[in-house]
Amino acid sequence: MKLHFRVICKNLWVILIIVIFTGVTPTESYAFRSQFYEIEKPKIGYDFSYEFDNEKRTGTTREDDNVTETYTESLDIKTGGWLLYDRLVTYNLRLSPEWEQLRMHSDNELENESKNAVLAYFAQMTLLPYKPYTFDLYAGRSRSTFTTTFAEKSKAENDSYGATVNLKYNILPTMFKYRHDESTQTGFFSSENESNKYNLVVNHDKFLGESELSVSYSDVSTSFRNITNETESLSAIFRNDYSFNTDVKLASRQNYSSSKAGGFTTSRFSLSEALDWKHKKDLKTHYSLRYAKTDFETFSDESTELGFDLSTRLFEKLAASYFISGASSKSAGLEVRNYGTGLGLGYSKEIPQGKLNISTSHSYNMSASDVESELDLIRDESVILTTGPGTELLRKNIVIDSIEVTDASGTITYNKDVDYSVRKIGSRTLISRVSGSVIGDGDTVLVDYTNLTNATYDFSTFSESYTIDLTLWSALRLSYGYSHSVQRFLAGTEPDNLQDDSSHSARAELSWKWSRTTVDYQYMDRSDLPSESLKISETFTFTPHRTVFFSLSGSYGKSRFIETDEINRIYKVTSRLQWFPRRSINYSVDGFFTEQDGEIVKTRETGISSQLRLSIGIFDVSAEYRFGNSLDRESGEERTNNLILFKIGAPMS
Repeated sequence: MKLHFRVICKNLWVILIIVIFTGVTPTESYAFRSQFYEIEKPKIGYDFSYEFDNEKRTGTTREDDNVTETYTESLDIKTGGWLLYDRLVTYNLRLSPEWEQLRMHSDNELENESKNAVLAYFAQMTLLPYKPYTFDLYAGRSRSTFTTTFAEKSKAENDSYGATVNLKYNILPTMFKYRHDESTQTGFFSSENESNKYNLVVNHDKFLGESELSVSYSDVSTSFRNITNETESLSAIFRNDYSFNTDVKLASRQNYSSSKAGGFTTSRFSLSEALDWKHKKDLKTHYSLRYAKTDFETFSDESTELGFDLSTRLFEKLAASYFISGASSKSAGLEVRNYGTGLGLGYSKEIPQGKLNISTSHSYNMSASDVESELDLIRDESVILTTGPGTELLRKNIVIDSIEVTDASGTITYNKDVDYSVRKIGSRTLISRVSGSVIGDGDTVLVDYTNLTNATYDFSTFSESYTIDLTLWSALRLSYGYSHSVQRFLAGTEPDNLQDDSSHSARAELSWKWSRTTVDYQYMDRSDLPSESLKISETFTFTPHRTVFFSLSGSYGKSRFIETDEINRIYKVTSRLQWFPRRSINYSVDGFFTEQDGEIVKTRETGISSQLRLSIGIFDVSAEYRFGNSLDRESGEERTNNLILFKIGAPMS
């Protein structure tokens, strides 16, 4: 009872202060003023909240019943002004003291009670704000709270300070920034962080277009679970945008960055050029060049890309686009080259009571690799030889002529196609006993052979897609899409499987008065894992009165992996009711239900929340209740949560 009485008394004092400041202070924008200084009229805000959180967990291994009560108060005071003659110094001050009291109960017994307070603030001062050179100084402290679904709250307190130097020269305006941060996080996730960041920005827009150079450096120290990580990073970015005229524009970018963490250093450099050329109203081209190189401790990556794009309108309702590209990348001794080209067409036409859109695209890509394959000698691989389909050898990409088969002792050598036979399927090799062989059916033999490592192959990929979209009466929309992508082997070591994927997708959507119905179907015929999915959803929206809004939606989804016949179903229902009896009052109720039923995941989640918000004079009041239940039917674990939250506050004014 003492706790509630102290809280009520403190709240009354704070409310009295707010009334005094907002009602007694003169109506001018300043409270004190002279020839040499001005102090603005203070603005005050206040917040008080009470939170009751009850969480129950039941299951095969645990049963918990925890209650947490949290009282939080914060006061926000803000002012500003200027000092010295001709406003040589301007300043802003903000104080935000916060108090919190926490009480934790477990199984109706008080386990923990804590009180803490933090003086959050922000102070900022600007020297010579109206001169060609300006200096900004600031410092601040703040607190934030992180909440996760299955863990306790974590709080973080952050202290920061910094400075900015702004040189406002017409030809070369320059800005330098420095910032220091220290933060401590407690709770479920506990850590300490300290960082220093420097940033230099230089601009120029007089002679060679609009240019900007940005250089930044930072060193960050993070401690988590008694492990400290130090990271240093440096980056420099230069950009230039130059217009030859209104129809031709060139964009240039150069980036450099390096980082050092855990004793490892990484650096990266990239260069890009992009030229946009508008030849005519309906004819545009785009040219691009990009180079990038990344250096690691023991190897480097290097890539070069070239591209050309053209877009035009062949007829009034038919648009076309064409592209051609080439790229080369090198990494750890492997070089890969890619070349591609493609064409796209789009047709759009207004029809009676609707609109029709048709599009198609075709592309061809070729990939080639340069790598030196190595020969690896395998000796005495033990194989059980039988008559029939054969036994697969362990390694891939075996040189057939290198295979030698001996008995288990290694003294007798057998003959190919007389005692055994070899069959190659893609990169796999199968060996089997020949009928009438001196090798007994089921005997163990030893096999020696040579296989290729780092085996690569060249291939081409052809892709095509078609879509059609029809809208009728602004209420019905029908669409269908088909895409197909297939690989072709060109050279090298042929793999076991090449890509041959296709997909079909269809959608129907009907919006009529207060309802909206959608049906989505997709079939993926993939070479690795074909699947299909179906989703049906329905939404009802009612506004029976201008102050009342209600919505109800539900959906059913089903997905199936065709090869394994694994099926996953999901059901969802959500609803919302909002009532605005007055502009100052808002009441809402939300509910949801979700159930997932699959081979592995079997869960059910239900919940409801209710919220009331109203304004009384200068105060905003809100009350909220939330209920949530989640059940894992596979493990039997269940979690139930009840949350009550009450807030009252006066916005800063």
